[in-house]
Amino acid sequence: LLPSLKVLSEQLDDTRKHLSLILQELNDQYSADPEAAMDGALTTLAQAEALADPALEADCWALIASFHSRNNDLLAALTAYKKQIALLRQVGDRRNEGHTLNNMGIALVSLGQFSDANTQLSEAYKILLQIGERWGMATSLVFLGMIGGLRRAYDEALAYMERGLAILRDLNAQSDIGLTLFQQGNVYLRKGKLELAEAVYTEALAIFIALNFHSRSIEVQVGLAEVAMLNGDLETAYTRLAELLPTLLQGRTNDFQQPGLVYYRAIQVMKCFAQSELVRQLSVAFYAHHDAILSRLLEPIQRDAYVNNIWYHRALVDVDFDARRA
Repeated sequence: LLPSLKVLSEQLDDTRKHLSLILQELNDQYSADPEAAMDGALTTLAQAEALADPALEADCWALIASFHSRNNDLLAALTAYKKQIALLRQVGDRRNEGHTLNNMGIALVSLGQFSDANTQLSEAYKILLQIGERWGMATSLVFLGMIGGLRRAYDEALAYMERGLAILRDLNAQSDIGLTLFQQGNVYLRKGKLELAEAVYTEALAIFIALNFHSRSIEVQVGLAEVAMLNGDLETAYTRLAELLPTLLQGRTNDFQQPGLVYYRAIQVMKCFAQSELVRQLSVAFYAHHDAILSRLLEPIQRDAYVNNIWYHRALVDVDFDARRA
């Protein structure tokens, strides 16, 4: 549809609509050329600021934040979300304010800052409930559940996720259904409910394959590899993981929801096969991702939260894979 929209935009001679269309094109461009997409977003932001259009500026910051988030630069994403939310409040856009609070909460969960994340997600839920924005409400619930899972409050986590999943199924929001199923699988696996974990992972994988969401598919397949390993089916575990190893070894973590968890699981499977060199290479790739984020966390309390509040980060950092010396 984009070529048709471009023709209409040129006919309307409406600068704001033209810039909005550029933002859509940049979003599509990101996967192929992240740097060019980010440069384009910053250029479009400057043009929006020149127009003194706060709603369009907010759209620009939303795109910039999403690029940072997809690149796992979570602090930069949070800074952009804060700029976006200030503009949304200026124009009174409650719906997008709620969605942005959700996005801030999600970034804080990934940083291990669970109390702050809970505050943002709970506030988002209240706003979105008031205006009847069910998709946003479901997002709040799912990630409140994720916090519960990471805090080992597994039953609470599953209760939140089930509420969110019911809404998402009613809306037929396929990508979000897949993400929720993946998070449920993570909780079931931690509870030792391997059959339930495998069932929801399998449904999630089918959704992501159908949507051609490559990174999401990798995360689920690595989860299924861990399930197979814990079931004693090492051949299936290795088969599921082998084709994914090049991506993991090259550190291509863009669009992963939980990169650290992917590396933790891959390392556990490779240890079963006494693949010490692959374990070392995977740990090096993990530390490259881990240290890139840690280097941006200047406050000791932030660094502690990122390492110690997220169990798979703590597990990987506790084990010496000789990655530092490498």
